[in-house]
Amino acid sequence: MRLEGAVAGHPDDPMTMRRHALLEPVLAALERGLATVGRDREAARALVDGLLTPGRVRADVPLQVATRLAPCTFCAAPVAFLIFAEASDLTLGDYARMMYEVTRRHGLPAWVLRSGPVALGPAEGREVFPTWGEMTQITPDALARSIDALSAAHCPPRAGGRGARR
Repeated sequence: MRLEGAVAGHPDDPMTMRRHALLEPVLAALERGLATVGRDREAARALVDGLLTPGRVRADVPLQVATRLAPCTFCAAPVAFLIFAEASDLTLGDYARMMYEVTRRHGLPAWVLRSGPVALGPAEGREVFPTWGEMTQITPDALARSIDALSAAHCPPRAGGRGARR
């Protein structure tokens, strides 16, 4: 018997392949367990016990995700895409996965930030496009410096070798 599994995510998202790689050993253990069901139920149960963690089923309501296009500080064209993670039961990776198609369509550097007033203090976050960054605490100043650097790269003649205007 060969089990097949599917993972959530856009086919072009590199993280989808990582999710699939994590699922493969689970499927293999389930196959071994199912193969022994007729012979030794206890051995089969021991093989698959703990592989699947029951979770709660979310209501069938579309999740609204807050986003913002951060403008260039010189010309106001978008230079970054910010995704705000508001649901405490979802990880930043969940938000990156759900928003991958939109993020890719924008083609801008993108960050997922744990929601909250980022202007008031550090927020948990990570860069998710074009590369997958490490989880970090992002301060308002660090986010502003990132936007300023993207703005200077976007409008180098206007930046004139100095920091972005605010």
